[in-house]
Amino acid sequence: MFILKKFRTKSKYYIYDSNTNNIIDVAKEIYENLEFLLKKNRAKDFCEPNYKIILSAINEGVLGAVNDLKMEYPFSDEEYLEKLKDSIQQLVLCTTENCNLRCKYCVYSGGYQVGRVHTFRHMSFATMKSAIYFYYKHSSNEKMHTISFYGGEPLLNIERIKKATAYANTLFKTVNFIISTNGILLGNDFIKWFVENNNVMIIVSLDSPKEVHDTYRIDKNGNATYEKIIKNISNIPSGVLKKRVRFQSVYANDDDLEKMIQYYNINNHIIPMSLTSVEKDSASSEILHVIKHSDLNVKAARKKYKKMLQEYINKRPNSEENIYKDIFDNNFRSIHFRSMDKIGSMKLFSGICIPFVRKLFIDIDGNIAPCEKADYLNNFGNIKNGFDVSKIKELLSVINEIKNKRCRKCRA
Repeated sequence: MFILKKFRTKSKYYIYDSNTNNIIDVAKEIYENLEFLLKKNRAKDFCEPNYKIILSAINEGVLGAVNDLKMEYPFSDEEYLEKLKDSIQQLVLCTTENCNLRCKYCVYSGGYQVGRVHTFRHMSFATMKSAIYFYYKHSSNEKMHTISFYGGEPLLNIERIKKATAYANTLFKTVNFIISTNGILLGNDFIKWFVENNNVMIIVSLDSPKEVHDTYRIDKNGNATYEKIIKNISNIPSGVLKKRVRFQSVYANDDDLEKMIQYYNINNHIIPMSLTSVEKDSASSEILHVIKHSDLNVKAARKKYKKMLQEYINKRPNSEENIYKDIFDNNFRSIHFRSMDKIGSMKLFSGICIPFVRKLFIDIDGNIAPCEKADYLNNFGNIKNGFDVSKIKELLSVINEIKNKRCRKCRA
């Protein structure tokens, strides 16, 4: 099985071979007829010299076919269990299931097939403290520690969060905190505390510009929220805003995406961390109606996304700060520094997190889940009794099976 990708510049033609990690400069005839040339029983009758070039590349290992390719995690079960003991990278706490907004596409709105809905429940300080200590005991091999406060709206439980950060600072030599917020409660008291605590970062949800944001992100009474958030942000000192505040936006369709790009290009003091699309796969018909979803929108958004990517490629070497750099740099960094070893008969998973190691999510009752995006999978143990290893092994087995069915032929 060959896993190849053809690409070209204005004057050159290339083949990328995922199995050998080689990039090969080829003639135009080979580039245009590659699939035909790889079919050996048919290629001999067509363009004999080019066929010999391909055959020579295969014999010399420049191009490589793999039979019975299997995908696996880059560690054994025993090594994975060791990671759970001392190498957990980030803790995510669901500080509350309550929220002061009612965003129309929210995953907790009840409009999706899986997941919880809004409640009035908060995480107790006792649970926060126990979860942080659990993380402390299971991350001794990590030099950098990160604790994220998630919701609902975490600032509805801010006094307990303040106590939790103070407690964590007594345990860890180096720890950073991230608070995800909708920005409504960024009042003067919070900003004062935030400015004084240099290891706290906030991520603000802002579906800018105003007309897009206020279409979807409304309060419980249906009121617009953009102006309130922008006013609150303006009270944060500019140096702190640039260094420790980031923004994330969700776009519902291709028109929203284009408007967001224009907004961030103009308002360069507001630094985006991510632009993501609304979750559509498990959304109800009501959610899909709200976001005006259609196949045409998806195709148009993809086209505009490619245009953004080209802008990133053009501007990246010449600009320290631009929206394209903020969006694409992490993705391209992972590609640039990827392993370049030959695959052989086993291919390691790429672009996939290690459940419970990259992130450990704790719900308000102290139950363990893989991360905030899968918080409904909260039956893998708890902070009192520890991990349910048998269930975690079952999850890894399911992931392994799915990846081998769907991803074996992926050139990434």
